[in-house]
Amino acid sequence: MLTGETEDDEAALTARATELAAQLAGTPGVANLDPAEAARAVRCGLGRPEISAVRGRLQPEYPVAHSAMECAAEVVTVGQQRVSALISSKVR
Repeated sequence: MLTGETEDDEAALTARATELAAQLAGTPGVANLDPAEAARAVRCGLGRPEISAVRGRLQPEYPVAHSAMECAAEVVTVGQQRVSALISSKVR
């Protein structure tokens, strides 16, 4: 969705999740993936107010050049630029 490759609707996201799951066939846990649930999770996450506020600036899978802790905050740089926000989709 961020690159325009997939439209922002549940049917398109479900289809894309199905394609991605097929590419990962045989990977542990993929058989349990529900493409419709993945689509709902993406739309829910991107619909959160704090994410919606910065959605136009989001860059998918951006390579991180450097990461360091400064004053209890993580500072991330990409090339010579500091990143203003980093959003991780990993659930802990």
